[in-house]
Amino acid sequence: MNLREELDAVLAAIRDCGIDYAICGGMALAVHGHPRFTEDLDLLIQEEDLDQVKAAVAPLGFQIETGWLTFGVGTESETRLYRLKSRLPTKTVWFLT
Repeated sequence: MNLREELDAVLAAIRDCGIDYAICGGMALAVHGHPRFTEDLDLLIQEEDLDQVKAAVAPLGFQIETGWLTFGVGTESETRLYRLKSRLPTKTVWFLT
C-alpha cells in the first residue's frame, strides 16, 4: 500500500467513527500544490478522541504506541503530539492534539 492509499484508509476509519480531523504536514502541503517528500501521515484531532482513533486505525496495522511528545511545556503555546507506528518501519501516524 502506498502512502496515499494508507492516508485514504486511515481517514475512512476516522470518518466512520464520526471524528473531526485535519490533515497536516507534507500531505497537506501536497494538497495545496507544494509537494514534498514525506514518509508519514500527520493528522490533527481532539485529544479526547485519541483512544477512539487508536482503536479505529489498529486494524490497519497502527498498533505500536510510542507515546506523547510535548513542546513548549508550561507556555501558552504548549503543544502535544502523539505518535502511533505500524509494525512496518515506514508507517507512522502523528496526531497533533
